[in-house]
Amino acid sequence: MVAQDNEYMTSAVKSMYRSNEDHNVIKIAREREEFLRSQAYKNRKLASQTEENASLSNEIVSLTNENASLSSENASLSNENISLAEEISRLRRLLEDNGIRTDS
Repeated sequence: MVAQDNEYMTSAVKSMYRSNEDHNVIKIAREREEFLRSQAYKNRKLASQTEENASLSNEIVSLTNENASLSSENASLSNENISLAEEISRLRRLLEDNGIRTDS
């Protein structure tokens, strides 16, 4: 081949190879830097989402406890409402038994 027989051509080919090799090394280094930046971003995002998830989980627990408390209070008030309705009914019968009219 021509490059093998001519030292100038051989030198030029070696120089071009080194130049391309440098570009490849630079390209690989850039790709690695981009990968590391991407990984760092993903790790920060994951940490942020994990923290938000924990916060939301705590909020769910809090709201679940509040819901249970309100349900218990609702049941208590419903029982009180039934008792009061029974008391009103008893008092109306008592009034009627004693000849006192109720208009409701």
